[in-house]
Order: sequence, then structure tokens, then C-alpha cells
Amino acid sequence: MFILPALAFLAMLQVIAEKEERTKIVKTEIDWIFVIIAVTFLIISIRDITNDITGFANYSNLKSFLLPVILSISFIPCAYLIAVFMNYEMLFVRLGFYLKNKGDLRFAKLRTLQKCGLQISKIRTLSPKINSLYNGSTREEIKDIIS
Repeated sequence: MFILPALAFLAMLQVIAEKEERTKIVKTEIDWIFVIIAVTFLIISIRDITNDITGFANYSNLKSFLLPVILSISFIPCAYLIAVFMNYEMLFVRLGFYLKNKGDLRFAKLRTLQKCGLQISKIRTLSPKINSLYNGSTREEIKDIIS
């Protein structure tokens, strides 16, 4: 009950002590206090684990430790697909400004999807090239620019 407010107070003091050169020694002392507290917590944790290894090394704790790791790793493909979608969205909105003919716009979008696939680097490489498109661009010009 007392440790958390004390650590919060020390953290605030540390931030304030970083601001000026004359208070750097206070920051150094607070850093050492944090190191001592962390080492103390580590020693207490190791002692408690070794005293009750069966309470620590069980299936329920394993699930509790692995769940955040599994969720984080499984989120990576989702985040990547969202990034790909956002890059395509920005590119397609810009294409809509350059090409007013719906058929040409659809052709340019399909051509872009075929060329870039799910590779963000290719989408970003293609992005500045579409600036040379205009409302009267022919499909041959679109094909040359998006190739």
C-alpha cells in the first residue's frame, strides 16, 4: 500500500531532477534507489519461486504467461493487412482524382493490385508515379505507368 505511492513520488522527483544540470546528482541517487528496489523485488521473487516451485510451475501460470505473447504474435498479420489496406486506400483515392472515367479507374486499380499484391514497399514505390496520370490517360499509358 505504501510502495506504489512512494515509487510514483520518486519517479516524479526523477523527472524534475532531469531538467536542470544542478540537480543531476539527485537524479543519479534516485536511479540507484530504483535499482536497489528492483534487485530487492527480483531476489524476493526468486526466493518465493524456489520455496514453492509447484505453485509457480503449473499449467495455469504457463497459460497466463503465454497468452500475451500469443496474442501479440497473432496481431502482427492483422496490423500488416490494415497497413496494406490503408496504403491502397490512399493510392486509390488519389487515382480517383486523376482518372474520372470509371472504366479507366477500375482498370488502374486492378492493375495496381496485380502489380503490388500485399507488398507495402511496392505500393509506396508506385505512389509517386501515378502523379503523371491525367483525366485523358489511355489504358496503354496507365499500363506503362503502373508496370
